[in-house]
Amino acid sequence: MPGGPPLSQAAAAQEKAMFAANRIDVYVADLREELSAFNGQILSNQTEFVVDCINSILARHPQSTNVILVGHSMGGVIARGVFLSQHFVPSTVSTIFAIASPQL
Repeated sequence: MPGGPPLSQAAAAQEKAMFAANRIDVYVADLREELSAFNGQILSNQTEFVVDCINSILARHPQSTNVILVGHSMGGVIARGVFLSQHFVPSTVSTIFAIASPQL
């Protein structure tokens, strides 16, 4: 703790392990502002891209079993759309946050 008493090596190791166990890795899918709202094929391609990203992230972090998706605007639609993909494994997404997304 900054400004607090110095920690013993054991306490410092325990604190480091606690923070490591609660670490969150953040990944961003850049969809390059393509106008997916106006083209179903673009929306489908973006959805498949996010499914591929989920699979790549989980392969990179074998200790993790699922991800949380956060989507703004059409990103929320894409986040919901991953559940319709043939390549999607439902247990790989635990939560979806759709912010200012159209609810179709």
